[in-house]
Amino acid sequence: MRISDASRYDRMQLQLERTGIAVDRALEQLSSGKRINRLSDDPDRAILADRLTAEVDAIDTYAKAADNARAWLGTQDSALQSAMSLMQRARELAVAAGTTMSPEAREGIAIELESLRDQMVSVANTRFDGRAVFAGFAQNAVEASSGTVALSGDNGEVKRRVSDTLVVTVNVSAADAFGFSAGDDVFAVLTDLANATRSGDTGAVGGDGLRRLLDRQNDIARSLGGVGARTNNIEQTQTLGTTHRDEISAYRSSIVDVDFAAAALELTAAQTAYEAVLAATARLQRTSLLDYLR
Repeated sequence: MRISDASRYDRMQLQLERTGIAVDRALEQLSSGKRINRLSDDPDRAILADRLTAEVDAIDTYAKAADNARAWLGTQDSALQSAMSLMQRARELAVAAGTTMSPEAREGIAIELESLRDQMVSVANTRFDGRAVFAGFAQNAVEASSGTVALSGDNGEVKRRVSDTLVVTVNVSAADAFGFSAGDDVFAVLTDLANATRSGDTGAVGGDGLRRLLDRQNDIARSLGGVGARTNNIEQTQTLGTTHRDEISAYRSSIVDVDFAAAALELTAAQTAYEAVLAATARLQRTSLLDYLR
């Protein structure tokens, strides 16, 4: 009989510990809002949750890279739009210079054409985050000296990984955008137009000059189109990434986050069980020590 009482007492103590742990766990879940607070709570779900967290972190990293890529491309888009406006004004001036006008009027057009060239230098050296966006890995895209503009940028490609499968080149080279690759850059074209206008060579202005100007304008337009296409690609990738991130986050939440209503019920049940075991243990302890040893 003594063995039976001792065994019953040990079982009561074990049940008391277990129900106490259940109460503590339910309280912890309610206070933290998490079903899993440590690996031992549910190893399989905890490992899965960590893996999903890593996926979300990766998507967030890609999103930051995509934001940076869009900023690069947006800066180039604005610059190339400005270049297009300058070229359009140059065409208007070239058309006017192809007609008969006074030397004073020609000089005025020539000065404006040279001013457009100088403005184009500033456009070509547009910077984002301290870097010239058309220069590749060089300091500047072009260098101007005494009316002559030379290419100083390189063809280095600035890349950004915007998803686990997509790496995008976010820069356009000055060689492609401003005609150096074609061997007839826009700066030389504008300089030649200014000189031909000043000298009254209407044939050179209205014929070859306008043709060359149009060719360089087409270069800028192609570069602008490429920037737009890459921007759209990145935006679509970001949209898909955001959707995927939300799906993963929702799935992880279903694994990790607590259902407060269910947790409250679990706490009530755990407290009820704990109190029942505590009461039973108290009743068992009413037996005197002598009765227990008898």
